[in-house]
Amino acid sequence: MGYFMYLMESTASFKVINANKILKAIQNLHGSETVGDSSGQHFSWVDNTFYKLNNLEEMFKEWRWEIEKSGKNYAIVGFLGEKLGDEEILFKTISPYMNEGYITMRGEDDHIWKWKFRNGRFREVPGRIIFDDEFHIEVKE
Repeated sequence: MGYFMYLMESTASFKVINANKILKAIQNLHGSETVGDSSGQHFSWVDNTFYKLNNLEEMFKEWRWEIEKSGKNYAIVGFLGEKLGDEEILFKTISPYMNEGYITMRGEDDHIWKWKFRNGRFREVPGRIIFDDEFHIEVKE
């Protein structure tokens, strides 16, 4: 089983000059003891040999994310999976190299959240839907 989720919106990106740092940081998760078995090598929905990948796009695909290069940045543009895995570990790992931005997700039970990158840090922020007739702010001109 698992918790189904899908991408709603992403403004998450990183500079091309940080690509090698991000690749190395993800590869270094192989030896971490953050989660997983006693060797610290297992991450949900990720092949245990991920650390051998030397191509940034392939690495993100292995972790079930799609990136696109545009000018001087790479943008996170798609989620290629169906279920929640160890995204928080991945995003905490790469957060020092990320531009300010976020990834908004929706879960199978309509739970909404965003993963936010700001000032080299990562955090999860819960969300909710607010309708205009339930929330009103007056703007003075």
